[in-house]
Amino acid sequence: MRFPFVVVLLAALGFNTAQAEIYKCTVEGRPVFAQTPCGTDDIQVIPNAWQPSEEDVAQQKQANRSVVNSTLQMQYVSQVTRMRNLIREVDQTIEDLREKCDERLRWLRYERSRANNNLAGAIWENTIVTEMINVKADYDRRIGELLDARAEAVRKLENFETQAREQLDASLPSSTK
Repeated sequence: MRFPFVVVLLAALGFNTAQAEIYKCTVEGRPVFAQTPCGTDDIQVIPNAWQPSEEDVAQQKQANRSVVNSTLQMQYVSQVTRMRNLIREVDQTIEDLREKCDERLRWLRYERSRANNNLAGAIWENTIVTEMINVKADYDRRIGELLDARAEAVRKLENFETQAREQLDASLPSSTK
């Protein structure tokens, strides 16, 4: 996920980078600046770099927490949306299966009504009734599996919503999460 990358990036922005040493030397009568000592007459130059005040550091830390909180919130919303979409897709699949089952059973009832009142018709009718029972059992099994998967997805969503809310605030110390 992008979360660790964001945290590392924000942490890097919040800290001062190490200051390199700068040396001033005179080469052929001209001043030269280098990162390494250039001779015996070199002078280490200490740049007048801006140092943030405690207030500036506190503001930066708060800004970092705000960005992390926003990132956590976006990830939470994305995950919840993904889970709800999955549940919605399962619901639609269940509805589609029920419609297909009803359509198939209607067709078999129609075929059954066409069976003649003779031995061949009775055998054909028994075959159709057996097929109707098998079709109903097959669709019930498939729908049952989807209902189980849906119940599991709903349970995971509820658990995620409960647990994730506790972790959405980066300003809380780790021990309280």
